[in-house]
Amino acid sequence: MENFKEAEQLSLPPKRTILFPLYQQEEWREVLEKLEEISEIRIRVNQPVLIYWKGEEFYLSVKGSLTKSSHNCRSFTFQRLRELLEYWCENSRYAYEAQIKKGYLTLRNGHRAGLCGETVLTKDEITNLKYISSVNLRIAHQIKNIAKPILPHIYHKGRIKNLLILSPPGAGKTTLLRDTVRLISEGNEWGEGKNIALIDERKEIAACYQGIPQLDVGKRTDIMDGCPKKEGMKMVLRAMSPQVIAVDELQGEEEVKLILQIVRCGASIIATAHADSFLEWKEKENNRQLINAEIFCLIIELSKENGRFKARIYEEGRKEPCCVF
Repeated sequence: MENFKEAEQLSLPPKRTILFPLYQQEEWREVLEKLEEISEIRIRVNQPVLIYWKGEEFYLSVKGSLTKSSHNCRSFTFQRLRELLEYWCENSRYAYEAQIKKGYLTLRNGHRAGLCGETVLTKDEITNLKYISSVNLRIAHQIKNIAKPILPHIYHKGRIKNLLILSPPGAGKTTLLRDTVRLISEGNEWGEGKNIALIDERKEIAACYQGIPQLDVGKRTDIMDGCPKKEGMKMVLRAMSPQVIAVDELQGEEEVKLILQIVRCGASIIATAHADSFLEWKEKENNRQLINAEIFCLIIELSKENGRFKARIYEEGRKEPCCVF
């Protein structure tokens, strides 16, 4: 019975987002109050803590408030940062080693901590990260219905078109992918819900915590969490009979070959990639096969202009966008 209760509690996000131990709550008082509008918290050993709120940079004062002044600001020693990491790992760093050696930790409620420190190499392979000296805590903000404007362009005779979302870092491709998956999975005015297999290699899309997605990706979505894309795509194609497969940050020749296989098997593909434009993406050698096979019927270019996100939708064969939002 206790196990069932524990699982039930785990499936529900806590009423208040707790990122810091109770004894540190006062130190982060204003940060917690403004968390919905904070994008990043950067902690570097022996350097002032930096907070990014509403697109601007602030320091954290010793009293727990945000300030533009660098005097009397909060900083972290190695010991204090180690305590914070232990708290995030629930005092079991070993359980999180697979994430740590890749340079990140996924926290409850979908928040993600990027890590920098000294790498431990074994036969030229990174096996651990020690003496962690920098943390970039990215605060998760799920924006629902942001993908609604693209829905009319995605459906064709009941099927999902193959979609590629392109953007430079920080321009919203993962946010758009997450909401696109959710809306297709749930079903909407343009089509009934589809079974989606989501390959969440870096635990950023669904942000699973102990197997439970912390961000809403829809009721018909199966998540392959923390799995390399090429292995994950093979596994779900064999075992889950997906109507749609979604992957983030497509790259590499093997992943491209798998995309071709997925489409031949009858599943649709939704993918993202790093690029400022479709023209830039097309120039990369690894993408030649996808371009020649004309796999993607729909291309979305994302950008950030004057602090606001902008999307341009291109349909197959068109040089001009059919929609801008």
